[in-house]
This record gives sequence, structure tokens and C-alpha cells, in this order.
Amino acid sequence: MNREQGVNWTSIVGVVAIGIVTVILAVLALNSVRGQVLNAGETPGYSPSAQDDQQSEGAPSDPAEEGEDEVTPAPEPVLTVPALSRVLGVQDNDVAYRATSGACPEAGFTVETSGDGGVTWTVNGDGAATGLSSPNRILTGADGYVNVVAQNASNCAEVVVAQSYGYGDYWEAVAGGADLTWHLDPSNAAAAFVPQVGAVALPCEAARIASLSATAASVLCSDTRIATTSDSGANWTLSEAFPGAEALSATGDTYLVAQTGAADCAGTLVSRVNPEHAVESSACVGSAASVGATALAGTGSGVVWLWAGDVVLRSTDGGVNWG
Repeated sequence: MNREQGVNWTSIVGVVAIGIVTVILAVLALNSVRGQVLNAGETPGYSPSAQDDQQSEGAPSDPAEEGEDEVTPAPEPVLTVPALSRVLGVQDNDVAYRATSGACPEAGFTVETSGDGGVTWTVNGDGAATGLSSPNRILTGADGYVNVVAQNASNCAEVVVAQSYGYGDYWEAVAGGADLTWHLDPSNAAAAFVPQVGAVALPCEAARIASLSATAASVLCSDTRIATTSDSGANWTLSEAFPGAEALSATGDTYLVAQTGAADCAGTLVSRVNPEHAVESSACVGSAASVGATALAGTGSGVVWLWAGDVVLRSTDGGVNWG
């Protein structure tokens, strides 16, 4: 073999080396581009967290997905005024009337009278001849005149006013008396009857009613709020709740609400509430009474009586001080 025909190994080695370098450079360039594509869209300054690592491994990060129980808030306590079981009416510091009540027609019509400040009580007449049931308001006058708002025992949807001229010694129905008296509708807890107006809608279901005048009254809602009107029921305003409220009355130009189980009061909390629902004063009175065993009544002159459990207490200054 001559020189012209021999293999030039030096040239071949050079070409191979150049090819190897070219492949290495191509691989490095491809990896650089691939890294840019994989990191595309990442937020500047963002560092992957352990949570991201879990997600990348397919582990759930949402507690709901992990089956964890959510914390459920405790339900709000249900506030309910107990059914009416006793009624009280006051003439002055010495004379008052009271009655037990209940569902019509089972509840009877028996009114007791006290003339010695509640020390003793006398049943002067049982009202059996009047055919009445379930007394729910006692409205007193002077010198033995007293009216009781009740239901007709033979037609419980009918409201009847019975009047006594002799401190409860005898009773007779007053023709049209219900049309002249604030009272609740026994067939519809969301309605009340206004004197010389008729039925009006209430903003709540009512459990008690008290009046300051022929045009101004309040109702104790079944959820313990108070609804008040000063224009014969055309408009009503609602208060916040009065937990444990059982009785509602009026004295002077304010309303009175009696609560049992109130915080920091082992007895009955009696509060003076003005027509705008501001509490003007409160007094913790007597000892604890069972639920539903509280009645309250006041006069325009500021005399107030409380019948709680077996105890009768009185105030002569609108419920501020008690004896």
C-alpha cells in the first residue's frame, strides 16, 4: 500500500472528537431548555412547601378531603315564655286580685281577693254561672270594681270580659267588653285586639299583653322579646330578648318585665322598661320560683305587686324598691 492509498487516522480521530463534543453540547442545551419549561409559570420568590410536596405526591391537603370532622358551633338556646298559669291585678297597696289559668275549657274561673297586702286571700265568687274559662287579664278599678278578660267556656275562640262590683263577690258579663279592651287572640298568637280598632297583626307570636292607654301597649313575645306600639297597633318596635321572661305589666309610663333564672339573681328579676325598650332599673326580688309560677301587676300610681311561687311582694315606687 502506498502513501496515497493509506488511511489518514489522524483526520479520522479529529472528526470523531469533534462529533463527540457536538453531542455533549446538544445534550447540555436540551437540558437547559427542558428546565425552563418545567419551571414555567412559577412565582418569583416562591419556595415549595411541605404541603406542595404532599400534593406532588398525591396526598390530600384539604381537611375535608382528609375526612377530618368540622367543628360545629353550639346551637343558640331556645327562649320560650311558659304558658300562662296565673294572673294578677292590683287596685292599690292593700287590694289585689289573682287567679290561676290554663287551657280553655279545662281551666276554671276562680278569682281570689286580698285586702291586706297579700297576706290572706279570699275566694268571693267562682264565676261558675258566667260560663267563663282561662282568665288572662285582670283590670282593676276603684272601690271594688274589677274586670277579668277570659274565654267563653263553650266557645274558646270568644273573648269575654266579666265584671264585679263587689271585690269579686259576684260576676256578670259586660256586653261588648272585649271591644274596649286590649287582649290577645286565643285563636291566633300573632294577632291582638285593640280598643275600638279591632284585630291587628303582631310582629311576633305573643304570650302576654300589657297596656299603658287605649293607644299604647306592649306584648311579651313567645321568644322573650317585647313588641311595643304607641299608635293603636299601626306600628310596632321589637326589643332584644329578655331570657327567662314570664310576666309583663305596666305602671305609670313604663312597662315591667319579670324574669326567672336571670344571671346574678337567685330570685325574680323585675325590670322597668320604657316604651323605647331601654331598661331604666332592675331589682332582684325574693327567692327562686319554679318556671311558670310568676305573675306581675302594677297601677298607674306606681304600686306594683309580684306573685312568685308562694310569695307576694310589693313596691310603691314603680318596681324600684320592694318590701
